[in-house]
Amino acid sequence: MKRSRSARRFVNWSVAGLAALSLGMFAFSLPPDPGAEVIRAMHNQWKGKWYENMAFEQKALFYKDGKVVRSEVWQELLNSPGNLHIRFNGFGSGNGAIYSRDSVYQFKGGVLQTKRPDVNFLALLGFDVYFYEPEATLSRLKGLGFDLGKSYRTSFKGRDVVVVGAAGPDDRSSSQFWVDSERMMVLRAVKNTGNAVRDVHFNRYRQIHGNWVATEMVFTDGSDTVFSEEYYNISFPKKVTGAIFDPACFAGARW
Repeated sequence: MKRSRSARRFVNWSVAGLAALSLGMFAFSLPPDPGAEVIRAMHNQWKGKWYENMAFEQKALFYKDGKVVRSEVWQELLNSPGNLHIRFNGFGSGNGAIYSRDSVYQFKGGVLQTKRPDVNFLALLGFDVYFYEPEATLSRLKGLGFDLGKSYRTSFKGRDVVVVGAAGPDDRSSSQFWVDSERMMVLRAVKNTGNAVRDVHFNRYRQIHGNWVATEMVFTDGSDTVFSEEYYNISFPKKVTGAIFDPACFAGARW
C-alpha cells in the first residue's frame, strides 16, 4: 500500500525530530569541564569581595624526622593578582624573594641571585583566582600540570569538598586542589613536580576584619611534615606601591 505524500512527510519529520532530540540529549548529557566550572564558581562567588592586599608576619618552621629543627620569622606583603614580596628574618637581612609577572626573583644580601619563570600555585589558588578572569587562571593551572578534566567529591576536615585534578581518592600524587563546596575557598593543594610531591593544607581559616584567612599552612612530602607557616600581625592595606614588587627596588622596599 502506497503512503500518501503527507504521511511520508510526517514520517520523515518524525525521524528527523527524533534524531535531533537524541543528539540534543547526548550533548546535554556530556559533563562540563569540572575544573573550569569550579574555577568559575570560585571567581564568581568572591569577585569584588576578596581583599586585594594582605600584610603579615609568619613563623616559618622547618622539620626533619617529625621534629622542628629550625625556625625563622618572615615578613610578607601580598598584592593580588600575581605579586608577593617575602623578607626572610627582617628587612635588614637583605634576603628574600619577589613573585611578580609569573616569575620569581631571589635575593641574598640585597643582591639578585636568580630569576626564573614560576607561578606561585598557592597564591594562585588561594588569592589570585578571585581577581584573574577564569580563563587566565585556567591557563596557568594547565601550565602547572593540573588535569582540569578530572574531579570527584568527598569530605575533608568536616567540610564537603570538590577535588580537581584527580579522578578518585586513590590518586594521592597527581597535581590537584581541594575546594570547599560552600565557601569556594581552597583547603588543600597537591603539586607533583615530577621529582617530588608537595601536599599543602590551608588550615585554621579565620575571619579577620571580615576577611577569611587561612592562618596556618602545613607542607608535607605526601607523608611527613617538612615545613609549616603560622601567620600573625595580619592587616589589609588599602593601597600598596608597585615599587615593592619591582626587583630593581628590592633593597629599599619597606611596608
